[in-house]
Amino acid sequence: MPLRGPPLSSKNKNTVEALKRGHAGDAACWRPGNERKSGAGEAEPEEKTVMEVVKASEERGDPPLVWAVEVGRYVQARGLELPSVELGEVVVGNLCFAHNKPSLWKFLDQALASGLVSPLHALALLTARVVPHHQIQPEAYRLYLELLNRYALSFSSKGTSTCRERIAKSVSDALHLTQNYDIPNMDFGKVLMLFLFTAITRLIDCTLEDLGLQLTYSEKSGSMPVYTLNQDFHVKENSNDKRHEYREHLRKRNTLMAMEVAEKLTADTKAEVLLHLVYKNMYTLTFHHSLIPWFAMLHYTGCGTVGMDTLPNLLTVDGNLRGKECRFQRLEVGTTLEQQAEGGHRSCLAVEDTASRLYGLIVTNVNILARDRPERFNCLLQRLQLIEIQKSKSQGLILINHILVRLSANIQRTMDDKFQLNKRRAIGGLINVGSHASKFFTHHAASLPACWVPFDIFMENTMDGKHLYATSAVDILTELIKTLQVVNQAGWQETFQALWVSALRLVQREREPIEGPIPHLDARLCVLLSITPLAIVGVMKQEVTAQLLTKSDVAKDMEPDYKDSSEGSQCFKIKHGLTSSIQLLRQFNGLLSPPPSVVLAANNAARKAASFISNFKNGTKSCNSIDHGVASVEAVLQVGSMLHLIIEACIARKLIDTSVYFWPGYVVTLSLPMSPPPIQPSPWSTFMEGAQLTKTLTNALMVIPAPSVAEVEKLYQIALSGSEEERAAAAKILCGASLSRGWNIQEHVMQSVIKLLSTPVPSDFSHPGSHLFSYMSMISSILFGACHIDIVHIISVHGMVPDVAAALMPLCEAFGSMSIAWLGDGALLGLRDLVDFLPASLATIISYFSAEITRGIWKPVPMNGTEWPSPAVNLLSIEAEIKDILASAGVHVPTCYADGTTPVMLPLPMAALVSLTITFKLDKSLEYIHGVAGSAMENCTTTCAWPCMPIIGALWAQKVRRWHDFIVMSCARLPFERDQGAVRQLLRSCFTSFLGPSLNSGLRLTARGGVNGLLGHALSGPGARLSLAPGLLYLRSCRKFYDTYFVTDEILKLVIESARQLSSGSACGVPTRTSSGRVSLAAAAAAVKEAAILGASLLCIAGGVELVQVLYRETIPTWLLSARVETAAEEKGEGVADATTAGPASRILEGYAMAYMLVMSGAIVWGLDEGSTFWRVSAAWRSRAIRGHTDFVAGALEGKMSLGCDPATLKSYVSCMLGLMVQFTPAWVAEVEPTTLSKLAGGLRGWHECELALSLLEKGGPDAITFVVDAMS
Repeated sequence: MPLRGPPLSSKNKNTVEALKRGHAGDAACWRPGNERKSGAGEAEPEEKTVMEVVKASEERGDPPLVWAVEVGRYVQARGLELPSVELGEVVVGNLCFAHNKPSLWKFLDQALASGLVSPLHALALLTARVVPHHQIQPEAYRLYLELLNRYALSFSSKGTSTCRERIAKSVSDALHLTQNYDIPNMDFGKVLMLFLFTAITRLIDCTLEDLGLQLTYSEKSGSMPVYTLNQDFHVKENSNDKRHEYREHLRKRNTLMAMEVAEKLTADTKAEVLLHLVYKNMYTLTFHHSLIPWFAMLHYTGCGTVGMDTLPNLLTVDGNLRGKECRFQRLEVGTTLEQQAEGGHRSCLAVEDTASRLYGLIVTNVNILARDRPERFNCLLQRLQLIEIQKSKSQGLILINHILVRLSANIQRTMDDKFQLNKRRAIGGLINVGSHASKFFTHHAASLPACWVPFDIFMENTMDGKHLYATSAVDILTELIKTLQVVNQAGWQETFQALWVSALRLVQREREPIEGPIPHLDARLCVLLSITPLAIVGVMKQEVTAQLLTKSDVAKDMEPDYKDSSEGSQCFKIKHGLTSSIQLLRQFNGLLSPPPSVVLAANNAARKAASFISNFKNGTKSCNSIDHGVASVEAVLQVGSMLHLIIEACIARKLIDTSVYFWPGYVVTLSLPMSPPPIQPSPWSTFMEGAQLTKTLTNALMVIPAPSVAEVEKLYQIALSGSEEERAAAAKILCGASLSRGWNIQEHVMQSVIKLLSTPVPSDFSHPGSHLFSYMSMISSILFGACHIDIVHIISVHGMVPDVAAALMPLCEAFGSMSIAWLGDGALLGLRDLVDFLPASLATIISYFSAEITRGIWKPVPMNGTEWPSPAVNLLSIEAEIKDILASAGVHVPTCYADGTTPVMLPLPMAALVSLTITFKLDKSLEYIHGVAGSAMENCTTTCAWPCMPIIGALWAQKVRRWHDFIVMSCARLPFERDQGAVRQLLRSCFTSFLGPSLNSGLRLTARGGVNGLLGHALSGPGARLSLAPGLLYLRSCRKFYDTYFVTDEILKLVIESARQLSSGSACGVPTRTSSGRVSLAAAAAAVKEAAILGASLLCIAGGVELVQVLYRETIPTWLLSARVETAAEEKGEGVADATTAGPASRILEGYAMAYMLVMSGAIVWGLDEGSTFWRVSAAWRSRAIRGHTDFVAGALEGKMSLGCDPATLKSYVSCMLGLMVQFTPAWVAEVEPTTLSKLAGGLRGWHECELALSLLEKGGPDAITFVVDAMS
């Protein structure tokens, strides 16, 4: 019997309004001590009085609206708050089922509509009391469904906090939410969220029970206890057939209506948000309280033992966590972590110190537990799964199938990790500017979207030979791939194609190499063919793991064909995008041409594919059996390219399979000679067949990479247990081509080499001294074989420098005492002889001279050719070449020595160091000595009061003529160490070369430089004169910048300046214009995004996490607070985007540019979410920066400070920043204080950005749930 009736008369409407106005006096009526006591004895008089008022109104024939007015007066007279918890309990208590009359239901309807009773409270009480008896009380259940349909989402934030707390407690008690969901602290928002979730689950349960598909109690995960019904209140069936028939008909209608109500509720936006909050936050709410003592223990535990008497149950699970495999066991109290490891416990104990190990253990185990993150949501999914299974067997389910389909779709939608509210209008249009994929497949490499420039900048930066990396480039590139794919809103095909193109460009820049002690082609090929495939493997692992964590087993079971390789899986999408991206690389012919030294390897890769196809067609050999024979260049029958090497690298990493060999045109065959020379068998086959490591075979194996890990493992065993000659030979082979060009197994070769440096003690070793003496020949072969510049840098980009350093420490300890005996009286030897005899002594010598130089107490000495060598022969020419190189990069600086006024002098220690280094031998195997010495001298020149590098460069150029270009380009970095003007020019040149026109020049060019304009096609431009692209010069110089804070300011200014230029159309890179000739806002926004991405990339390269924190906490806040400083061009009236003429579009784009640069820079150094490799490492930096900046913005929105920027810029900046965080980095939002989020959301609502405000709060985590509820109400 629906609660429907005629519309309210004007008189009744006035009565309702009067009743609502009366609520304003609730707070005044409330007095301490007026609360209703919890004792049952005191409830009866109040309940009796309320029911007497209701009965009197009923006897007078008053409508329910008048009842509500009378009861409202009584409640107010008692000084109770509205909505009244006591009144709700009285009314529902009498409905269930002592006074189960239609009139009382109508009164409840009016009480809910007028605010006398909280809808949440009343519906929760009804859910607990009516739903368990929905079959024997069909009338009450029908009326409950009507009220649920009307009021389930009619929650309000009215009432005092005390009233809301009392409602929350009563609801939680009624539904046993705390016990059922293991959440100790229930606030209003969590209670509302779980009430809706429980109600929808119960409706589905009722329908299943009505259809004879009742679940057992144990299967009802998170279900509430069933109330025991007092038999006196049973509505007994009688023999009245009509009555029985009516109730049966009502039960059937209730079954349909229950699903209709559930479907309607789940389709509502509010319900979507609440259910998504359940899905995303339930595991956090549960685990958060279990982990608090553990993370507190990290700060108080002793270094050796787990010092707590009791351990939480979190780490006592023994492998049976809801059917999931657990990889951890219990830590026994009072035992050390090392003892646990020795006991065979499979724990995460690889971190160095005890606290870190414990932290790693906790995080690992929580990640395992988090596989059941949606487990609480499973109680809902289990119902849907049962419905899906039984649908074809149940006639009742068939009849309501159309409703069930919509209901299931609604619930599945709330589980989407990409769940978003409706896209916003103006600002949302800017945020959703993608990477212009349409251009990607129709233009050449130079025209690829510039938003992928971080790939190129990162890869080229890894080639800086003066910097060794402690973190693997694989990890960094993995995170960068994920970040750019998300921020550019691109598919995997577009992302991987941009990645491959950037790596190919990196290799092509080495076509005209500059000779010198710097990484060359081998290091660049390592990035293309080893680092990049490994990074893609890392992406795939992380994405698949994330999918497994966020998708419960029940959700997978709901998809009958779910497999990791199915089209819907993330693994399939990534592999499909990768395969497509490789196929499309064939359009970049200029990038696929192999360098001369790689032609043979490319041809062999193509021949391997041809051999595979031939075997497949003939069926004469196994398709997986490929002959690794070596053909000479003249005998090659197939033409290979870099594409063949890329595909072989991906096949080796199991990213793609050999079906790619059958792509049309993949194998290009030359015309066969009449009698081709026979193919020689591979020396590796000979080796694996048991041949001895003769000198001939050793030399052959050193120049050909090992084909697989098996060969590497055999060499490792020989290096350990072979004869002395065999050990040395095996070590040489490992450090040969297998290490430099064994791209498919490179990391395994390095691991074997490092393990050999720290050779374990043999079981039969009993001699005095170190066992390492017996391995001296092998260790010596490794040290000399791995000391080449390219090998060192390959080890560096793989992040294994710390491992090498750790392996060298025992060697230093073992051979340190022996060195003293060898050296004899070191004072009798010259420094050069000392370096020649013991190269390791170079470090001590350089350290000494460097320390003396930095002390600054030594007087300069004239470099006049008498006491000290003279640079006069070529000093002026070297200085002129330096000036030309800087000019080619857009930097103009005065000369120092051309006018003859600057003395040609050096501090005494530096003069001695230079004189020493120019006497070193020029053996190519000792280039590392020159590299070490050169870096030391560059560092020392910063302490001199005048430019010293031209003098040093001139002296070195006289000695090593083949290094002339390298020396001059190294000296070109000199001005940036102390001259901010030069740094400013270089930064401007970077933006100019990338975006196209010269900023503020007024020029309107027609072509953009893009990546090739920024980094160039080659390391040095063609022609007799040396030149260097501004981006390359920046990457090689930025670590020398004296004031990196200054760099942050300058980059931000250039990004903002670019936005002004682009908004007016003066920048050349914005092709999309309106009919009036103006640049469209979307096109300008895309170009501004690219400028911001460039700025973020340059900033992160220069200073990493430190400068990003400066940007968040100082640079941007200072810019927003201070009045906008006009650029010189604007002050002269030369700039197109003059401050006085800039329109709203310019102001909007300025804020957009700052927001994009802020979020992008943080994403690069911190990662997007907890799946990032850097997330835990950067936790402290990230949390301080994000919280500090959002607190500042919240204060600005509250008017606590006076801002100097334009209001339109502030609105654009805040809206875009928060929009980007919500869309791309929601994990950041969860780190912001909930009160700050509430303030930010309030500011957004003031700008009518209500959707963004709600979405911001929705991403705030468990502590922000109540704020979400308030925002929706």
